[in-house]
Amino acid sequence: MRLSFPRLPHGFPRPPQPGPRPRPGLASASALPPTAQGLVCPSPPPGGTSGGGGTAAGRAAQGRSGGRRARPGADRGLRCPQMEYDWLGFGYAALVAAGGVVGYAKAGSVPSLAAGLLFGGLAGLGAYQQSKDPKNVWLSLVASGTLSAVMGMRFYNSRKAMPGIIAGASLLMVGRLGLQIMEKPIKP
Repeated sequence: MRLSFPRLPHGFPRPPQPGPRPRPGLASASALPPTAQGLVCPSPPPGGTSGGGGTAAGRAAQGRSGGRRARPGADRGLRCPQMEYDWLGFGYAALVAAGGVVGYAKAGSVPSLAAGLLFGGLAGLGAYQQSKDPKNVWLSLVASGTLSAVMGMRFYNSRKAMPGIIAGASLLMVGRLGLQIMEKPIKP
């Protein structure tokens, strides 16, 4: 039994019939280039932007989807490698910011809060930069190196736990970042 729908006002078409629905704005999958089919991960153009917007396939995908970029691998369940996040760096940034909040909560120290949030923010920004480019470690290195020296002296003079935790974590981050600087690139 086939249902017949009346024409809707303002020229809207009838609702689609039951069955597999094609994605709006796209022709059959075989007519699409391999990058739009999700078979090949788009590589960034030489200009350095990601997402394939500068390639012919990327511009074609944007035109078919109304300005939105199609997610690679959406049709086939394939996944392209995404940006690797520096979770250790983000965790370190959260620890530093939490140390400033704890210093303010326990002792009412506004300088501890300000320094913790400032250096936590710098460490977080450094972790984000390092996520985009693994060799861009300089902001993280400066933030963790400064904190290891300042908090190491505070721990040496006071023997309190929080400066010791931050100094130890900062020293570990300096060592990790130093190893990343000395790491040789893998030759293809």
